[in-house]
Amino acid sequence: MTPPQSLDLGLEGRVAIVTGAASGIAAASVSLLADAGARVVGSDVNADGLRRTMEALSDPKRHRAVIADVADPEAAAAIKGEAERSYGRIDILVNAAGMLRRENYLDMTPADFMRIVDINLRSQFLLCQAVLPMMRRARWGRIVNFTSPGAFLGVRTRAADYIGYSVSKAGLLGLTRSIARAYGPENICANLISPGTVDTPMGRQEHDQASLAALVASTPLGRTAMPGEIAHGVVFLASAWASYVNGHVLVMDGGATMHG
Repeated sequence: MTPPQSLDLGLEGRVAIVTGAASGIAAASVSLLADAGARVVGSDVNADGLRRTMEALSDPKRHRAVIADVADPEAAAAIKGEAERSYGRIDILVNAAGMLRRENYLDMTPADFMRIVDINLRSQFLLCQAVLPMMRRARWGRIVNFTSPGAFLGVRTRAADYIGYSVSKAGLLGLTRSIARAYGPENICANLISPGTVDTPMGRQEHDQASLAALVASTPLGRTAMPGEIAHGVVFLASAWASYVNGHVLVMDGGATMHG
């Protein structure tokens, strides 16, 4: 999954924060960013998974790990502080931490809803807010957030059970495009990735065999994505190659939501 060495992505020496780094798309993104020359601050509440991700890098001592629960409003300051102390700069923020939880809409309590919003939306609001001052001083920055087809269309299976998730992911569209418009003049690009069905621990936990089969059947490529395939999109949006990409939603769903 390593980009060919002949391709200069402009990531050598850049400093990237990646949340949710214990597994899935985020762990694959940590690996690809590090291979491309970035120094990575990986964060997750899962200490064991985070350790495995960071120790698997070719030069673990070049990178940092922060155990933090992004649902905690203090987490953003802790993650940003580690990057600032270790490297004195923050160039890239990849907000990959998220929660996919099935909750019957009519039975959902305010606490259930706010838990999803805290992880999927408030944490990303706070992390963007924390890193933007350093990016503005450098007049260079890349922010990559994650939305979902559910934000636009509703989740394709048991849609009523994922309304809280879809609402939180729709909020990220407004957050990211507002940042893109406000800070684009300072050479800060903010974009979103909208993955389809990806083979991750979170996805396997939430989808039973029947719902997963239905999702695969409605995907023209006829399969789920591997985390590394989505991580390629992360690296592109974080790189110098995406210097004129701002406020964009990069749909990586195997054609599942294309319009004909």
